[in-house]
Amino acid sequence: MKIIDFIVYRNSKFYYFAKNFLYYLLPNFIFRRQLHHGLSKLDKYDRDHIIKRVNYYNKLDGEFYKDADMVKIKEFKLRVKLRPHVYFFDIYEHMRYFPKDNYFSSVFGDVTDIPKIPSIVKSRPICEGEATRTLCF
Repeated sequence: MKIIDFIVYRNSKFYYFAKNFLYYLLPNFIFRRQLHHGLSKLDKYDRDHIIKRVNYYNKLDGEFYKDADMVKIKEFKLRVKLRPHVYFFDIYEHMRYFPKDNYFSSVFGDVTDIPKIPSIVKSRPICEGEATRTLCF
């Protein structure tokens, strides 16, 4: 395999981290502008289908309040001293569209228990009573 093929190969960790680190360095207003453009196209899609997908991923059925384990989006930073983490970039890709003063919670790794507060997870057990979990990616 050629070096170039390896670098641009879709599942290459080097490519994944290089691309996401560059996106991390870009100002968030660029992505927010893209969001407004994308949201303006929603009328072209089936609203019922979108609501069904949102309800599948977001099981919240009432209000919830900020918990001590939640962090502000503006405090969610890449820690250079630590090894870059795929979960960080996966969450940051979505969090950058929200106001910096919003709070959120995330659970990294294989989630086998239902988080005690609404959290962003990448995996989840399929079971009843998962209303405190939101699946973002």
